Amino acid sequence: MSVRIRPVTKEDRNRVRDFIRDQWGDEIIIVHGIIYQPHKLKGFVATDDNKSIVGLATYNITICRH
Repeated sequence: MSVRIRPVTKEDRNRVRDFIRDQWGDEIIIVHGIIYQPHKLKGFVATDDNKSIVGLATYNITICRH
């Protein structure tokens, strides 16, 4: 199996949401009291030969100035 890693596109959003639900049981993730919807974040998907999502990395950059 070969794996291709590429940026998440708008067309991927529903598939990313389904992937998160399948892997985590819900489409939201809470980190340090903040609710995230990974399918709405920037990130990268890893797809196999059948173009199925086999991995996902999403991120949200927040700049804190104190």
